[in-house]
Amino acid sequence: CIDTLAPAGPVFVVGYCYGGSVAWFASTKLTGVAAASGYYGSMIPAAADEEPKVPVILHFGRHDHGIPMEGVEQVIAKDWPNATVYVYEAGHGFNSDRRKDYHEPSADLAKQRTLDLFRANGG
Repeated sequence: CIDTLAPAGPVFVVGYCYGGSVAWFASTKLTGVAAASGYYGSMIPAAADEEPKVPVILHFGRHDHGIPMEGVEQVIAKDWPNATVYVYEAGHGFNSDRRKDYHEPSADLAKQRTLDLFRANGG
């Protein structure tokens, strides 16, 4: 898939929930990805020891009952040079306007940060 997309320009990965974890794993394991953005990926804290190969930003909600802040703090404590972690005053799924936890200010800011990261890496 990356080899198919790469001739058209940089390949970026963005994911939400399970896909947020996939975005993290893409940043740590795949070759050919320019940058990644993961939203509230619940598997990320357990994989925090895996250093990202490319720039990645992670978005978590402080009020996410499925991802304890202790786990998010473990990711932050790794202080990987390629990883930036943002915590928003929101719950799980804050980016989806179809969920009760939708939080427009957090969603807008996370989107802007994601787009800025992708632009800074060739997008």
